[in-house]
Amino acid sequence: MKVCVYGGGHIAHSIVAAISQVQDVNVVTRRPLQWQSRVDALQNGQFVAGKHNVVPTSLASSCAEADVVFIALPQFAFEEAIMVVEPIAHAGQTFCFVPAPAKSALYSERLIAKGADVVAFQRVPFIARTIEYGKSVSISSPRSELALMVSSQRLKADWDAKCRLWFGCGARYLSSFLVAAFSNSNPLLHPSRLVELFKDWDGSAYSHAPLFYADWTDESSRLYIDADHEMERVMRHYPVVDMDKDYENVLVHYGVSGVSELTRKIRSIPAFKTIKSPMREIDGGWIPDLSSRYFTEDVPFGTKTIQVYARLVNVETPVIDCLIRNVESITKREV
Repeated sequence: MKVCVYGGGHIAHSIVAAISQVQDVNVVTRRPLQWQSRVDALQNGQFVAGKHNVVPTSLASSCAEADVVFIALPQFAFEEAIMVVEPIAHAGQTFCFVPAPAKSALYSERLIAKGADVVAFQRVPFIARTIEYGKSVSISSPRSELALMVSSQRLKADWDAKCRLWFGCGARYLSSFLVAAFSNSNPLLHPSRLVELFKDWDGSAYSHAPLFYADWTDESSRLYIDADHEMERVMRHYPVVDMDKDYENVLVHYGVSGVSELTRKIRSIPAFKTIKSPMREIDGGWIPDLSSRYFTEDVPFGTKTIQVYARLVNVETPVIDCLIRNVESITKREV
């Protein structure tokens, strides 16, 4: 079985490192010369040397030769990637979206029309940070179970086995690719913190850059929980969504019962402790880094999508609307 990973970011590095523990893997990247033939991992504090060959290329056409193609890209890059792989997609292939973009339903339809299968990961298998580009990656907080959307029922047994082989955990299956449009992970988590951090920003510099998670506050937790409640109400208006299978509220996900407990939990997660707020240093202090994916991806491709689906079924979302308005005020651009 030939596997190809399309992408060169943190998540792509982690997928390459994990899969190359058991087999060779190809990588489609804009910087193939910076990749080495083995990718090492620092996994939960333990160094894991790469075992099998990593073959980098800049030619997306190499995806045509793969049995499984992982597309591991930011949401804003997905449309271009689909346009590249769609003409070469064919029966016998499986394309995997990691993580599933909000437009998974549309993208999967296009690939299925070419005879290919599609698997979409609701969340990433690990929290990942590239240590040295093309050479090593830090992997932490592996999932105990991966939630997947699949284009065919026959894929279920096969992909449970693949997830166990490559990522060390089993899989459960969601009801529809539409579920990818509703995420209470980054699209609600990140703007809840951004608003609390920067809602009063007047363009002047801050004296310091707080940690994004380790300095998390009750105000952010409250926004996060309230936005999640709104998203749940929206989801209930879509018959193809099975709430029992497809939705887990924030408090259940983190194993807490309220605002203060959620704050303490988020502050305590080891993999989050050193993550900095999206800020850049200038003379005199720190200002928001408006090029951060927290601004450029999570809100326009995540939070906004939830709002659009809410409008389609006439569900009011005042907290989600507030998150979007505040981020627009910070960035001075409409999402």
